Amino acid sequence: MKKIAGFSLLSLAVVTWVIAASLPFLGLSMAELAVGTTVIVIVGEGAFWLSMFFLGSQYWNNIKAFFARPFKRTKQPSECTAEA
Repeated sequence: MKKIAGFSLLSLAVVTWVIAASLPFLGLSMAELAVGTTVIVIVGEGAFWLSMFFLGSQYWNNIKAFFARPFKRTKQPSECTAEA
């Protein structure tokens, strides 16, 4: 039951970020846009962290590893040997 709640909240978090990204294209006033974006981002972040609470540290480590992969070095840079 905890996993179902966790994955549901994680899905809600992703959907809220998609909605937040689409708000500027809806033709809202600046005030409505500011309030709407703020509310949606707070709800999305809350849903994300609550989902991590339900899913556990293993899922958090998997998410961190997924986003760290593009920045991880596979080889050490070789030393520069310039002969003049």
